[in-house]
Amino acid sequence: MQPRAGNDLRIHLLGGFRVSVGEREVDDGDWRLRKSKNLVKLLALAPGHRLHREQLLEVLWPDQDPDSGTNNLHKAIYTARRALEPELAAATPSTYLLVRSDEVLLISPGQLWVDAEAFEHAAAEARRDSDPRAYQAALDLYAGELLPEDRYEDWAAGPRESLQSIYLNALLELAQAHEHAGEAEAAIDPLRRLVAAEPSNEEARVALMRLHAQIGQRHQALRQYQHLRAALMRDLDVEPAPATQQLYQDIAQGQWVPDRGSAGSTPARPKPVQTSKSQEPALVGRDREIDLLEDAVERLFGGHGQVIFVAGEAGIGKSRLSREMVDRVTRRGGTAMLGAAYEHEGRLPYGPFADAFRSIGGLATPIGVRAIFGEAGNDLSRLPESQVSAFRSERQRLFAAVSDALRRVAAGAPLILVLEDLQFADEATHELLHYLARTTLESPILILATFRVEEAPPISPTAQLVAALQREQLALRVHLERLPAAATNLLVSSLVKPGPIDRKVFEIVRDIAAGNPLYTEELLRTLRDSGRLQLSDGRWELSGDDVPLPGSALQMISARIAQLDSSARQVLMVAAVAGQESDYALLRGAAGLPDSTLLDALDACIAHGVLKESSAGYVFGHPLQRAAAYENLSRARRTHLHGTVAAVLEDQYGDALDDHAEKLAHHWSMSQHSGRAVSYLIMAGDRAAAVHANQAAEASYRRALDLLDAPGVTGDRDRVAALLWEKLGDLLALAAASPEDEAAYITAADRLQSARTVLSNSDSDHLVRLYRKAAHAALTRHAVDAATQHLAAAEALLDDAFESPEWPRVRLIRALWFWERGMHDQGRQAAEDSLRLARERDETLDQVNAYMTLALVFHSSGSWKEGLALEIEQAGRLADANPRLGLLFDAHLCLGEYHLYGDSAFETVEAYARQTLERAKRAGAVRAEALTSLLLGESLLAQGQWDRAAAYLEQSLTGHRHVGSTAGQALALHRLAELRLYRGELAFAEQHLHEALALEVDAPMAPHVYGRLYATLASHNLLRNDAPAAVRAIEASEEIADRVGQCITCNALVHPVATDTYVAVGDVERAREHATAAEAVAAHWESGAWRGLAERAHGRVRELEADYAGAEQHFLRAAEIFERIGQTYDTARCLVDAARVVAANGGDEGALLSRAQAIFDQLLPGGGGADAAGSILMKDV
Repeated sequence: MQPRAGNDLRIHLLGGFRVSVGEREVDDGDWRLRKSKNLVKLLALAPGHRLHREQLLEVLWPDQDPDSGTNNLHKAIYTARRALEPELAAATPSTYLLVRSDEVLLISPGQLWVDAEAFEHAAAEARRDSDPRAYQAALDLYAGELLPEDRYEDWAAGPRESLQSIYLNALLELAQAHEHAGEAEAAIDPLRRLVAAEPSNEEARVALMRLHAQIGQRHQALRQYQHLRAALMRDLDVEPAPATQQLYQDIAQGQWVPDRGSAGSTPARPKPVQTSKSQEPALVGRDREIDLLEDAVERLFGGHGQVIFVAGEAGIGKSRLSREMVDRVTRRGGTAMLGAAYEHEGRLPYGPFADAFRSIGGLATPIGVRAIFGEAGNDLSRLPESQVSAFRSERQRLFAAVSDALRRVAAGAPLILVLEDLQFADEATHELLHYLARTTLESPILILATFRVEEAPPISPTAQLVAALQREQLALRVHLERLPAAATNLLVSSLVKPGPIDRKVFEIVRDIAAGNPLYTEELLRTLRDSGRLQLSDGRWELSGDDVPLPGSALQMISARIAQLDSSARQVLMVAAVAGQESDYALLRGAAGLPDSTLLDALDACIAHGVLKESSAGYVFGHPLQRAAAYENLSRARRTHLHGTVAAVLEDQYGDALDDHAEKLAHHWSMSQHSGRAVSYLIMAGDRAAAVHANQAAEASYRRALDLLDAPGVTGDRDRVAALLWEKLGDLLALAAASPEDEAAYITAADRLQSARTVLSNSDSDHLVRLYRKAAHAALTRHAVDAATQHLAAAEALLDDAFESPEWPRVRLIRALWFWERGMHDQGRQAAEDSLRLARERDETLDQVNAYMTLALVFHSSGSWKEGLALEIEQAGRLADANPRLGLLFDAHLCLGEYHLYGDSAFETVEAYARQTLERAKRAGAVRAEALTSLLLGESLLAQGQWDRAAAYLEQSLTGHRHVGSTAGQALALHRLAELRLYRGELAFAEQHLHEALALEVDAPMAPHVYGRLYATLASHNLLRNDAPAAVRAIEASEEIADRVGQCITCNALVHPVATDTYVAVGDVERAREHATAAEAVAAHWESGAWRGLAERAHGRVRELEADYAGAEQHFLRAAEIFERIGQTYDTARCLVDAARVVAANGGDEGALLSRAQAIFDQLLPGGGGADAAGSILMKDV
């Protein structure tokens, strides 16, 4: 090590923060302020060791106004200077910290050395030289992770991950350098260090297996495989890649032979898509668009994502522009994924995304998917088949899996994802694209989506998506106009060569094609094929003035198709019916031609530029070419060919028919036997519903109903109709479409009773189920009379069916009927009957639903506590190990909320929670202990006893993690996030919320969780002054409620926050709508907490309307209510609200603020209240 000069500044960030000036090491206590230390850390990490003042304010004091933040920054700079130079005289410039204009710089008269920077430089030099000694020198600088004391600081996370990645790559590259030099034993040590840091790194483990086997340590090689398998199963729930498994088998059986030239045992990685460059027309007249997209490419390779929509009419050059961008990205080392939606092929759920993932090599099997995408592959491997269990994986998980998979691809190289013809995509694809636009902004992922403007009117899903993303500033729209004359001339020159071109050629092409590139290309091809465009004396000229020209691109394409012989036209007709792309086997089976004739016909189609070869078979060069071929078919021939194609596909798919249900449904529905589509439409609807593409599912079911009287339907039409109407009712109920859902169930019951055969026992159960669902649908809209009729019909059918599984479910609806009528004792009895019957039949879900219903009646009777005590004694310990029993205890998570928000004093809730917690501890029931710890923590949180609340909430989180209750974990994290918000610790609150939202909360608890989480996320965003993000959180809560349902109480917590959110963006109508909903909840439950929330919501609306006096009255009433029931934080918040409107109305707000401040000081003694919770709320007063 070189001796230090007296004025050198050396900063250590790896393994911990240390600073030395010359020979003196700065003592930790010298910094005095944590922000002073963080200031130096930020400057040490910054490029050039300089940062703009606003950057520092945003990181260090994000929640303070500019003046306060600037004052704090000056204090931090002063304190940091004193730490670095204790002897610095007053008013003397610092040697190390300089403020210049609006920048703060870290400098040194001697050497300024930062270990992280030195490590990066050393690793880069080692990579350039591939010298093991250089690698070792670089690795010696890596003393540990970056700033471990700042592990949860957002500003440190990115550099930390980057440096750790460099460290791990350096270890791997050092091992490879040793291995290439024949130093197997030396290569093992860095690999061991790598897998110690990242146990599931398959590439490193495979290298260790090879090296140990190479030096004769076969047992060690096999142990590495076992370690790898355990790590992958633990971390990602996947098996090692097939090549790794084969290597293990070869080593175990003594068959492995070292081959340095073919490592070949690392997992597959995505391969860039190769795009055809043959006969590609020139890209002209698009300089402005190219500049915009080139900026996006620069952003992409700078690590940032973007969504760009390319819009224009058919043939305007959207696909050509997309191919240009793919070429530019892949030339720079990026990866491309290509997907498209296709007209006339049925709107497959997520079809363009499935297409895009298939465009990457290595996705032939689910194992291949997991080998590339890791944990996300478990969900992603199902995406192409559109099958994901609704119970095990809600759509949010699928969306997250796709997002994670794309980020994994982009981690290897910046990614461009092209989605063509979005106007033909299904609703679910649009929703997934909206999700990705929000979640991939900070990843190197460029999403380029094209659509035809004439096919996407303003009310279409595509137009609405584009408008929404533009509104949210999440997407850029590029509209392609027709080419001007000069650009058209250039295009003509590039297509007609060699030789000069007569001016008349340019004029006629411009007049007819009118600047449409595809039309221009087709016109020139037509002119040349017809002999009108000829090369005469070295110059291209037009001959003959009276030959009529086709009037459209479609007509020109049709004219070219007409030049083909009959066999080629036959193949083209089959291809047009089959879709945009067809494989050889399908064309062979449907065209009915010998192989030699078929191949000649395909060659002719390719030569005429109508078809092109693709990886899957043959594809039309442009959708308009397919449209022309299809439009030329008579209706009778289309019908015949659709049937032929459907029959061939059935033979091809064999046992996998349900995987291709949408395609089969499409072709059979267009055939002469259209009734054969019904069974496939039901499959397609079920598959769409399973991935929450509910609009696509509804369309499939309704189309099946339309075809029930068509030829080809198999089975009893009335029974099929009953099944379809029930499925429609379920979708309508999920979408809260009342009374349509009730009508669908009754229609199903009528059709079932019209069946031609005698009803069996299963039919009777089906009929009971339909009446039971109809009664429930009626109750949801408070139609008691209709519910009475439906419920009576169900009960009458059950009189002689003692073993029917419908008994507990019908009794459950009866309990809800009693509750709706205010007959709580009878409702409780019916719910308990339902619970008893469900237990007798060992139906866990029915038991959980019975508990949910008991929650409603217990809220009125106050007897739920005895039920929980009994459950703890009877099944407490068993539930810890039995997930089915565990669901019963999770149901109490909601029951406790009813009690918490009821009119019982919090002291009473706390006393009961402590008593029940002791009972759970005595029973050794971890799950019950976690549940009651949550209730106790929530009670203490509401009372303002934050430290004690935090302890119990953490205890609850630990317990729920231990027993695997995702619902319990999510709710504990939710309350911890609320506590962090109250304390003003916004970053920690956000961390808790994102951790909770990442959990997979299964039905039936999902309706009780997600609404609360998104409501609190919206509150967090409002405190960060990010109203658009708050709106997105509220919209997400509404979207997920539509998918998974909602709990009356739990989802009611959204309305007050939604009111705040829409007030923040000035949307008085939406704000009033949610305030009215909060009022309805308060009127229904008649409890203080709900009344206080409703009063405050009304106050916020009045404030937005500038009715400050009215707003003040609402806020003061809310404060009085919260004070009476002991909710201290909410009391202070409402006092701050009242002070704000008093000040706005010209009054003296001082007394109100003093009362609020006193509460904040009590909540966070020692001034913390003002600095954290209070300052955030009072900053706008």
